[in-house]
Amino acid sequence: MDPATGRMRIFITVCFAGAVRELQVVYPDRYPYFRFWVYAPPELALRRHQHPVTGQLCVLDQGTIHWTPNLLAADVIAEQLPKIEETNAAAGASALEIAAPEPASMYFMVTTGSCILLPPEAYTIDPSQAAGELTLALTNSNPPLRGYVEAVDGTRATLPPLNRAFQVSERRTAHWYRIPTPRATTAQDIETELMRTGVLQPPTFRPGRPLEIIALLFDEEVEYPGVVGPGWTFLVRRRQPPKWTVELLRVERYDREALLARIKPISHLATRRVVQFGIGGLGAPSAHLLAESRLGDLRMVDADAVSLGISVRWPLGVNAVGLPKGYALTDFFAAQYPETRVEASAWHVGAGNVENEDELEERALAGADLIFDATAELGVQQFLADRARERGIPFVIVEATEGGYGGIVALFRPGREQPCWLCLQFAIADGAIVPPRDFATGHLQLAGCATSTFTGAAFDLVPLAAQAVRLIAYELSPAGAPRPAWTVAVLWNRENDAGDIGLTPRWQYLTLARHPQCRAHD
Repeated sequence: MDPATGRMRIFITVCFAGAVRELQVVYPDRYPYFRFWVYAPPELALRRHQHPVTGQLCVLDQGTIHWTPNLLAADVIAEQLPKIEETNAAAGASALEIAAPEPASMYFMVTTGSCILLPPEAYTIDPSQAAGELTLALTNSNPPLRGYVEAVDGTRATLPPLNRAFQVSERRTAHWYRIPTPRATTAQDIETELMRTGVLQPPTFRPGRPLEIIALLFDEEVEYPGVVGPGWTFLVRRRQPPKWTVELLRVERYDREALLARIKPISHLATRRVVQFGIGGLGAPSAHLLAESRLGDLRMVDADAVSLGISVRWPLGVNAVGLPKGYALTDFFAAQYPETRVEASAWHVGAGNVENEDELEERALAGADLIFDATAELGVQQFLADRARERGIPFVIVEATEGGYGGIVALFRPGREQPCWLCLQFAIADGAIVPPRDFATGHLQLAGCATSTFTGAAFDLVPLAAQAVRLIAYELSPAGAPRPAWTVAVLWNRENDAGDIGLTPRWQYLTLARHPQCRAHD
């Protein structure tokens, strides 16, 4: 038992990597819920599957799914050490390995909360270039340093607008140097090695500038097996008389294609424009999902301000109270999802208190690929349904029913032969489609509120928002891609108005047909 940590530590002797070695098997505090660790001497410096500083060996794949308490250390070591030897000796890919790279930077000990976002230009520097300059936009000079690179060797970076994501207070020029791939993982050890080789000298701090930022460019494995590419880190030295402190910053590569690869089935949204009406309890989470999905252009139309009451089912809370809904969401989305162009309009559709509603309509709907209604207002829905048909674009609605009992999501495709919004109203009126409702207790009139509201938790509404955005994403797929087979989805949070709310949710999928009483197709 290790007296310092209280952990079980077993020392074993094995023949490994061409010699007799002493290994350590360490059992964690929460064993057997979690696996034991195996350490070899760090000076072995294995090319793969060994931590460069601690010497820990990767004897099991990551994730607790690969660990069971019946695995014995002796068996794992006997089975896995020959595989580690074989994969380290292999020149290329090995069938024994998970096809994942091991970049040197994955081991760096960076300052918590720090982040420098690097543009594509930082990864296309000529390999023969040994040094240069970066222009940094930083939130401040205090740790943790956060910001992004605005220019690489005088070339402006191709990044989305990041001014709201990072509230820039200062700009600095940082020299960068190309160095051998670091084996060290701490700022102190990397700095010591660079000073020993003459790449760095002791810092000279200028008055009023008590820190120095140095960018380091090196080769590291970026693709398996052995595909090498550029890696970066930032070394920050701060004056602390009589010497200085040193730290490493977290680096993130901005790669738009890599972002979209994670959502490849809907990556086409990056070139689409959706105009959304209503950003309340249903509309705001829908808009959030659209921005999160990196929709190219989102226009939101809503004249209301955020009230404290809606914060129980709105993505933003108390901090947004009193702000116009569109402004609050625009500011939030611009900071978090800068790839999505977001606009907000306070046009109160049909209010009649504006000078030129035709102009507001044209400004909102110009270039739209789809109109999305989350107002749950019949008049607005009918108006927008007509405008969508006139423009030959799809129209999607989402609305929740009283009491949070459920709701409805519907798609209307353009064309006079297609079932329309009025067909849906007829189908609801004659009972062919039955949204779950609670007319008795679903509405509230609260003291001090001029309008009534409805009961229902955020988790009653979010599934409707997600279903609506899913429908939008796939309806806007490129030509030839599969489209949703259904056009109406009804969510039931209760079974036939019986049972406890929220305990038995289910979806009913329908295909809307043209209603014989609807004259809109004549």
